[in-house]
Amino acid sequence: MELLQLKYFCHAAQSGNFTRTAEYFNVPTSNISRAIKCLEKEHSAKLFERKPNKIRLNEFGETFYKHAKAALRELEIAKNSLCNDSREPKGEIRLLVSCCRHLATKAIERCVKQFPNISFSVRHGVDTYDCDFVISDLAPARKSYTKKLLMTENMKLAVSKSYCLNEKKPSSDIENERFVSLGSNTRLHALTLQYCNQLGFTPNVAIQTDDPYYVRKFIELGLGVALYPEKSWANLLSPSISLLDVGFPKRQTFLFYEKDKILTVAEEKFAEILIQEFKKA
Repeated sequence: MELLQLKYFCHAAQSGNFTRTAEYFNVPTSNISRAIKCLEKEHSAKLFERKPNKIRLNEFGETFYKHAKAALRELEIAKNSLCNDSREPKGEIRLLVSCCRHLATKAIERCVKQFPNISFSVRHGVDTYDCDFVISDLAPARKSYTKKLLMTENMKLAVSKSYCLNEKKPSSDIENERFVSLGSNTRLHALTLQYCNQLGFTPNVAIQTDDPYYVRKFIELGLGVALYPEKSWANLLSPSISLLDVGFPKRQTFLFYEKDKILTVAEEKFAEILIQEFKKA
């Protein structure tokens, strides 16, 4: 039984799909399947119930997963204890950023300049497996996280100053407007749908882009309106864009990490810098 096999197994148990596990570790799906079969052969027992495009732990797999996860956790604690014994903050921090990328990037920049022996692995998405920290306005599905509030901010409607909504209209008047948003797998897109639904309508998302710069550019050109985080995007606001208060709820962004996690010196320093950056916003 090898360490990598246990990592493959635990990730597959959480994702419920060998393909997603292969994508996460950047290996062929056959590698994952072969590793799981080796574990099953070694223990003379099946670990998963296999269905088309989906896997689920069976009774034996549930028990094995509980102990495998604990073993990986103990190894993580042992590694962190070595880092904590070091005088100079060092090591890799694995970070998942699902919102407020600009502020997170500023915190990383400060941290690396101050502590050059700290490195980062940064991902954007929803898969929280094998992350040290998660920055998100949505609680991860895993229940083993604790959280710290980083920021509360208003969500406003961004419009071009030449746009017809420049003269503040009632929130009911935005129902027929064209919306600009980030991609459908992003939190900003989900918030756009959620908040508009709370106002009683489904937004006409006419333009989607993967780059926040182009969200702002399309607004400047008068091609639509967009939900805009007032603090986290404040320094990116163009003079040609107005922010209107049309009743969108506030957004809270949190720092999530495992409840029983022993933070390394590097992680403690980064968390301090991150909180400072969000407070300044």
